[in-house]
Amino acid sequence: MSLRDEEQQKSIHDAPDITPVFDESDITIAGAQTFGRLRALVNKGYKPDFEKSDDSCLSLSHPQKRFKYKDMLLDSSGTVWWRYDQDYSMHFSRWEKKRFDRFLRGVPSPSWWDRTQELRERIYAFVIGAVVCFVIYIVVSETISFATLLGWR
Repeated sequence: MSLRDEEQQKSIHDAPDITPVFDESDITIAGAQTFGRLRALVNKGYKPDFEKSDDSCLSLSHPQKRFKYKDMLLDSSGTVWWRYDQDYSMHFSRWEKKRFDRFLRGVPSPSWWDRTQELRERIYAFVIGAVVCFVIYIVVSETISFATLLGWR
């Protein structure tokens, strides 16, 4: 899921006055910008999806089902892009702050229903498990009492 070569070249082409420099301060700035973008995406409702991520790229998903840009990717350089982007229209290099901020303004805030989905699923699973255990307990206790009545030991 890392950046493809043509994607990196396009990013450099979009900002010709920025040349990649690999000194320690630039790496620190890139790291801070990457964490800033991660924080901004999380504040808008995106959650990291570690099953779809790898060491080079973090997958983020928005809880709202109908939102077109539900799945986004963030790499270590701070580049954010839509997972299914074929023409780089939803691709934000780390120096494209205005475009990224404009995208963030268009991201809908998740509703209470969307935010509590995981909790509700856990509660449903607990209730179903408790009901199944209760039914098994009743069946076993009735079977034992019936066997006792018949004199089986």
